[in-house]
Amino acid sequence: MDVDFSREKMEVFRQGWSYLRDFFYDADYHGANWQAVRAEYEPLIEGSRTPDEMRRLLQLMVGELNASHLGAGAPPGGNPSTTGRIGLRFDRGEYETSGRLRVTEVIALSPAAIAGNIKAGDYLLAVDGRAIDAATNVDETLNYKIARRVSLTVSSSADGAGKREVVVRPVNGATERGLMYRQWVERNRQYVAKISNGRLGYAHMFDMSSNSLAQLNIDLDAENYAKDGVVFGNYERVLPRKPRGYYHEYTVPTLGAHDRGARRIITGRAGELYYTDDHYRTFKRILE
Repeated sequence: MDVDFSREKMEVFRQGWSYLRDFFYDADYHGANWQAVRAEYEPLIEGSRTPDEMRRLLQLMVGELNASHLGAGAPPGGNPSTTGRIGLRFDRGEYETSGRLRVTEVIALSPAAIAGNIKAGDYLLAVDGRAIDAATNVDETLNYKIARRVSLTVSSSADGAGKREVVVRPVNGATERGLMYRQWVERNRQYVAKISNGRLGYAHMFDMSSNSLAQLNIDLDAENYAKDGVVFGNYERVLPRKPRGYYHEYTVPTLGAHDRGARRIITGRAGELYYTDDHYRTFKRILE
């Protein structure tokens, strides 16, 4: 069956946006102007050239709600993405004004990082000899290139002076997202260790799967057991909403338990104290 992607992507967008408009639990959409969100993302979806690019835009749109357990993905059993990922992030402003792709970040352990000859500030000039300009869609140049040899033309200056060829083997989107996630976790861990002088640990649970739960147990018990506390993210939205890093978590030992148990004390920067004995489902204010 042939599918007209130019029509399919707009229908996917309209159905996704309308479903959230009608069924999102908060009538105020967590403060987002949902009509304005449509006006912003509809032309972006119209400009997408691959299903993977369309889904990434849908993820950004859903992210405007700042809510958990929401996302956009390929249908189960569908064809896997064929677009390769090289592990580079680019300066959006410079691309929109000049059409040039200036590297702002090289994702750790990505194909570009492993190649070892690309750094922030470099310009991506071409992919397999195809020059990059304002009309180029990089996803298209990397389509059907997963695990294949790809030559990137890179230069430290926009005019291409001293350009060089860097060979990479792109990975799939899931692998790149995993690398980005681990890099994000590691940066948070380093930040918490720095500002607490090593007294506090950091842990994050990726999802509710058994593998993620096992990893969380490792992070909490193996890496953070000797810490005075662990940074707590108020993802349940039960406590008053505050900026990221406002709350910190401290374990209350449970007699006879063989793990950390479900009891915690949560502290706020202004001196607030909360207690939970059911692992964040409910809280009680501690009066001093």
